[in-house]
Amino acid sequence: MNRNTTLVSSLLAASAMTFFTGLASADSGGTQDLKRVEVSGMKNRSDVVRTDVRAVCHNIAAELQDELAGTWGRIEEPGLVRVQFRLQGDNVHGVSATSGPSIYRSAVKRAVRQLDCGNNSVDDQLFAFMIEFKAPDAQSGNHTVAMLTP
Repeated sequence: MNRNTTLVSSLLAASAMTFFTGLASADSGGTQDLKRVEVSGMKNRSDVVRTDVRAVCHNIAAELQDELAGTWGRIEEPGLVRVQFRLQGDNVHGVSATSGPSIYRSAVKRAVRQLDCGNNSVDDQLFAFMIEFKAPDAQSGNHTVAMLTP
C-alpha cells in the first residue's frame, strides 16, 4: 500500500467511526447528557378553594339577604356574582367579587366583609360561592337574594 491509500483508509475509518457513534447517540434519543428532574409536593392549603361556606358562616343567607336587599331595590337588575374571600380564625379578608353586573360588586364586597364567620383554624382558608340577584317573588313581593355554591 502506498502512503495515499493508507491516508484515505484512515480517513474512511475515522469517518465511519464518527458516523456510527452519531447513530448510536441518535438511537438513544440523544438524552444521555440530560438529567432527569422530578418535582413533587403538595399544593398550598390556603389555595384550595372551599365551597362549604355555611360551615363557617352559619347565618350567611340571612346576613346577605339583609345587607343586599336594599341594593336590589336600587338597581333591580338580575345577575350572578362570583365571590371569593379568605378566612383566618374569625377574620374575613381578601374579598373579591367578579362576574355579573359590576354595579353589585362593591355592595357584595362590603356585605361579605361584615359577615359573622369563624372557625378554630389558624390557617388562611379560601372560600368561594355565587350570589344571585333576582326579581321579587310575584306572589309575596319579597326580594330574594339567593346564595349558591360555585
